[in-house]
Order: sequence, then C-alpha cells, then structure tokens
Amino acid sequence: MSSQCRGLSCYERNSYGYFTFTTMYSIVIARLHIRLIMTMHWLGSFLVMLLLFQVSHAQVARDTVTIWSEANQVYISSIVIHPDESSTEPHSVVYLLHGAGGCYTYWSDEMNNLDDLSSTNGVIMVLVDAQGNSWYFDSPVNTTIRMETYVTCELLPYIDSAYHTHQMTQGRAIMGLSMGGHGALFLALRHQELFGWAGSMAGGVDFSAFTNHWDIPSLLGPYKKNKKRWKEHTVNHHAATLESIEVQLMIDCGEDDFFLKGNNALHDILTERGVEHCYNTYPGGHSASYWTARLPEQLAAASRWLK
Repeated sequence: MSSQCRGLSCYERNSYGYFTFTTMYSIVIARLHIRLIMTMHWLGSFLVMLLLFQVSHAQVARDTVTIWSEANQVYISSIVIHPDESSTEPHSVVYLLHGAGGCYTYWSDEMNNLDDLSSTNGVIMVLVDAQGNSWYFDSPVNTTIRMETYVTCELLPYIDSAYHTHQMTQGRAIMGLSMGGHGALFLALRHQELFGWAGSMAGGVDFSAFTNHWDIPSLLGPYKKNKKRWKEHTVNHHAATLESIEVQLMIDCGEDDFFLKGNNALHDILTERGVEHCYNTYPGGHSASYWTARLPEQLAAASRWLK
C-alpha cells in the first residue's frame, strides 16, 4: 500500500486502487465536531437561563386608577403595579403608603425598580394617595378628610373587584414611610380582619411630641386642648390598648431619625405585651435614602408570609 501527501491532505491507496482520507482530515473533522457540540451546549444553556429569567421575572403592567370617594367627596388616584393579563393566578396585594408632603406617585418617583420588586415578590402593589397630610385616619375635626374609610371601605374593595387578588387577610399587606408608616400600622391594627401583615419604615408612630407639625392640629385640633384625642390617634396607643394583636408587624427606624424615640417606645410596648414582631434600627436619618433602602427588605419579608 502506498501513500502521498499534499499540504494537509493525506491519501492512502488501498488494495482496490482508491484513495481514502487519513489521519489529518480525521483530526480536523473531529475538532470541528467538538466545537459544534460545545457551541450547541452553550446555546442550549443560554436559552435555558433566558427561559428561567423570563419565568422568574414575569411581565408586569402599570395602571393609574381613579375612583370616586364618597367618604371624601373627591376623585382619588392610585398606581397599581400588577402581573400582565396573561397571568391567571390570584396574587396577594401590598398597599404602599407615602409620607407627609407626598402623593400616590412618590414611591414611583423615588424608585425605578418597583416593577422588578413586584415581579420578584409576586405581588400586586397599590401606591395609595393620602390626599395631603391626612395621616390616613378619619379626622374628627375636618369631616371632609376620611382616609381610613377611603382605604378600607372604598379602595380595598375596588382593588379586589378590578384585579385577581387573594381576598383574605393572608392576601393583604400594608406598609409605608414616615406618615405612611403610621398609617400602615394604624390601619392594620384597627382592621385586623382586612390586613394580615403591616410594615413601618421611619414611621411617625407617636406624633404627640410634635404638636405643631405636618398639619396634625388641623386634623385633631390644638394639642393642649385635645391631648386625649391626639393620644388616641397614635399607633402606640393602639398597640398598648387593643385586646389582641394578630397582625404580623415589621418595624424599623434610622438611628438618627427624630422618630426613633417613638419607635423604641412602640417596640417596648409590644415586647411587654408579648406581641411577636420584628424591630430593627439602622444607620441613617429621616430621608429617602433610608426608606428606599429598606423597602426591598420589607417587601421580601411580606411576600414570604403572604399567600
């Protein structure tokens, strides 16, 4: 048998007189085959990762809804961040409250990742409007401000009717910052049949030490003449006097926050009563950088408990 080579091409003459490819071409083809397999493996892995990413980050949609509030005799808007129409499963709802001087767009203005947080935690998020510095209660002085009634009797039923929600306490959480932290705990403690989880970030849980701030006198009257009324509208009063507290509570405050004393007092009240709750203090003051850093943690904690 004879052989001859031309460049990378090697041939051998077999016993029948035909030329056949030998080792060099076999090596080249084998290498190409290996590269093709590796490329297909990489592409397959990439497609799997892409599919998993899409599943874990489902598409969400945003609606701005405006409903008539009979209690307040005014139209009130909210932003609703929710799974798109392709989702057929019910979702739990997190009501998100802003602070004094803000409105229903506040959280969306401050944070550009709310859609991701809604998707990651698998919840509908409702950004609530307080109609100014209402502190989320029904004012006994100004009867045109009835935000407790609005949230619990008007907004919540609307959300349950317009979206596919879990309509039970384990399907609803409420949380907020500053005035909204007060509002979240205040509403949850007073309506434990509606909310199963409540969170406060830098909340004004005992505003009785701030007797001329944030329009509170216009809601409750002058402090000196209405001390009892002021006390009865604080979170700390409800935490101390309610017969039972079943709602899950998560509370935090900045170590340089002017509301820290009231939050520490709330923690002491709950501890003395044996009420299970989560309380943490972190570096920081009363600022957007504080509560925007805390919100993802509170949402994650709420979503782990919610249905």
